[in-house]
Amino acid sequence: MVDDATNPETRLAAETRRLRELVASISFAWANVENAMVMLLYAILRDDQGRISSAIYFAPNAIETRFSIVDKALIELADNMCCEQEIAKAWGDVLSQLQKLKQTRNKIAHGQISTVSSKGGKNHVRLTRPIFNIQDSRQGRRAGQILGLTASDLDTHVGLVRTVIEKLDAFRLIVDLIHAGDFAALKQRLLELTGDLPSTAPQSDAPTPQAP
Repeated sequence: MVDDATNPETRLAAETRRLRELVASISFAWANVENAMVMLLYAILRDDQGRISSAIYFAPNAIETRFSIVDKALIELADNMCCEQEIAKAWGDVLSQLQKLKQTRNKIAHGQISTVSSKGGKNHVRLTRPIFNIQDSRQGRRAGQILGLTASDLDTHVGLVRTVIEKLDAFRLIVDLIHAGDFAALKQRLLELTGDLPSTAPQSDAPTPQAP
């Protein structure tokens, strides 16, 4: 009997299943990003049960425009307030992180699970661009690289997205403190948010050298 660990078909099937699970997890995580942004807009506007905030946020189709709505609303709320510059910087860091993660999210959303081979003939499962993106595939082959994202890359992405969601949730409290005029607590919360966010770059977002 062939050991599952050394059976290529079993290994590739397990890798494929894991990638599918992670793609689903990423889809759900980004839905929660949108929920967190709507809740943040609701905290800013304080409208009736969030109905107006929801209508405003989801009016445009593009997620970039939705993010821009929240961005402008928050900056306007903080205008001429205590710690205005600190709020703008902390929020800018979170928004920049989110924008970088969105680039990887787009690659995942438009990717497909593919089996690719290294020079040594070993097969690997990756989330790649569409297989008929011939130019991209050709560049990778010429450079002797394996294109695509690994399960580890996707797992890292999920973790980073969840971290940003925590930051978005934390900003709701900052907004509440602005409304309340509690500037001492506001300064403390800002200090807690100014720590460095982790890198957003997935390990295999760029082509990786082929294994022998």
